[in-house]
Amino acid sequence: MDESAVPPGRTGVVRTEDVRTPSGSYARAMAHPAVRVAALTALAVALAGALTVTAGAGVPEWIFGSVTTFALLLVLDHGLRSWRLAGRERRRTRTVLAVAPEVAAREAVVDERRRLAVDIAAGLRESLTAIGERATAAVTATDPTAAIQDVHREARRATADLRRHLGLLRDPPLPAAPVPDPVAAPRVPNGPDLLVAATVTALAVIEAIAYPLLEGWPRSWLSVALTGLAAAAIVGRRTAPGPAALAIGLTYLVALAFGAPVTGGFWCLATVGGVLWTIAIRPTSTGRDASCAGFLVVSAGASAWLLDPDNAALLMLVMLVALAGASIVRFVRSRTHRALERARVHEEEVGAATAAALASERTAFAREIHDTVSHAVGLIAVQAAAAEVSWPGDPAATRQALGVIAATATAAHADLVRLSPHRPARPRRPADLCELIDRIRAGGTQVRVVGLELIPPARLDVAYRLLQETLTNVLRHGGGAAAEVSVAVGEDLRIVVADAGGDGSGSGDPVARRGYGLIGLAERVSFAGGSMIAGPGPAGGYRVEVTLPPVADRVVT
Repeated sequence: MDESAVPPGRTGVVRTEDVRTPSGSYARAMAHPAVRVAALTALAVALAGALTVTAGAGVPEWIFGSVTTFALLLVLDHGLRSWRLAGRERRRTRTVLAVAPEVAAREAVVDERRRLAVDIAAGLRESLTAIGERATAAVTATDPTAAIQDVHREARRATADLRRHLGLLRDPPLPAAPVPDPVAAPRVPNGPDLLVAATVTALAVIEAIAYPLLEGWPRSWLSVALTGLAAAAIVGRRTAPGPAALAIGLTYLVALAFGAPVTGGFWCLATVGGVLWTIAIRPTSTGRDASCAGFLVVSAGASAWLLDPDNAALLMLVMLVALAGASIVRFVRSRTHRALERARVHEEEVGAATAAALASERTAFAREIHDTVSHAVGLIAVQAAAAEVSWPGDPAATRQALGVIAATATAAHADLVRLSPHRPARPRRPADLCELIDRIRAGGTQVRVVGLELIPPARLDVAYRLLQETLTNVLRHGGGAAAEVSVAVGEDLRIVVADAGGDGSGSGDPVARRGYGLIGLAERVSFAGGSMIAGPGPAGGYRVEVTLPPVADRVVT
C-alpha cells in the first residue's frame, strides 16, 4: 500500500506501543507486520480452499482465489487499522485540547520552581548552614582561627556554586530539534520501481502465454504484447500514477479495437489495483489524475466485458475495491491529519506559553538567588576577613564580626527557604528592613536612615531588595563610606540610597557596582511600575534613586 499520504510525523505502520487491546500478548504479536501478513495469508488460503471445494474447482482456481482473497483482506486490514489509528488520535486530540495553555504554564512553573529549589537552593542552604554553625561555634572558641578559615572556605564554595547556578539560569535553553520535512514522492522511477515493473511484466507475459494453453484457446502474440505493456505501466505507480492509469486505459482500448484481449491475472492486482489505489489515496492527486483513473475503469471494464467476459466481473471487483478501499483510507487519514494538526497547533500554543513562563520563572529565580545569596556571601567574606585581621589583637571585634556572619547566614538561609514552592511566602515586615540595616551597621558601615516608617507594606519587598543591594555594595565597594537612606512620600514613593565615596580603599568603580544585582533590581522596580536611576553621586560616591507609584494598602502588623 502507498504510504505517501500519511501525515507528517506519523507512519503507516501501527506501532506496537499503539496497540492497546485486552488480548495482551496476542495483540502485541499481531501488531508485528510479518505476523499479521502471515495470519492474513493463512486466512486467505483457508477461505479460498473452502470456496474451491464447494465449487468443485481445481488447484489453479484455488491459487488464484487465495491471492485475490489475500489482496481483499489486506485492503480490509489496512482500512481497519487506519480507522483505529484515527480514533486513537482523535481521543488524544481531545485530551490535548482539554489542557489550557495558562494551566499548563502554571503547572510547569510550579514544577520548575520545585526543581530549582531542590537542585540549586538546597546546595546553597547547605553551605549557609555550615557557615552559620562554624561562626556560632567560633564566637565562644578560645582560638577561632580554624573556624574563620572554614568560613572562608565555605564562602568561596558558595560563591562558586552561585556563579555556576546563575550562569546556567541565564543561559537560554537549547533549541528544539528541527522537524524533518515529509518525504515527497519521487519524480523518476528508482531501482526498486524498475525491479517491480520487470517482475510484474514478466508475470503478465507468462500468464498471457500460459492461460490460453491451459484453456485450449488460440494464442495471440498481440494479446501477449498488450498484456505485458499494460503490466509494465506499474513503473509509474509512485512517480506518475495518473499517466500510468492513462497508459493502461489506452492499452485496453487498443486491445478492444484489434479484438486482442488483455489477459487478466495476478498482475492486475498489482498494476491496475495498485495504480488506482495510489491515485485514490494520495491527497496530492489532481483532477487530471482522477480523470485518468476514471478513463482506466471505463476502458478496462468495457474491454474485459466484450473480449473476456469470464474475468470481467473479477476485474471490476479489483478496481472497485482499490478505489473504494483507498478512498476510505484517505478519508480516515484526512480526519487523523486534521486531529493531529489541531493537536499540534494547540501543543505549540501550550509550548510557547510554557516556555515563556519557564523563562520568566528562571529569570525570577536567578534574581531571587542573587539577591538572597550574593549579598549574604559578600557580607560574610568581608566580615571573615575583618575577623581574621582583628584576631588576636582585638578579640571583641573578631567576635562581633563572627556574630554578623552567623546572623547573615541565618537570614540568608531563611530567605532561601522562602523560595520553596511548598512554603507560603511570609510578607516582608518593617522589622526585616531594620534587621538588615543592623547587620550592615554591625559589619562596620555607618547607615543613616530617614523616613523608613513611610514605606507602605505593599512596597516593603521592593524596599528590602533595594536596601540589600545598595547597602551591601556600599559595604563591599564603598571603602568604609557611610551610607544614607532617605524615604520621602509625595505623589510617589521615593527612596534614595547614597554614600560619600569613602577613603578609597574600596573599588569605588561605578562599573563594578552595576552588576547583575542592580540590573535585577531595576527589573524588579520596573515590574512594580516604578523607575530607578543609578550612578555616581553629585558629591562623589554612588547614588541609587527609586521612584514607585502609590498603592492602596493595608497596614501589616
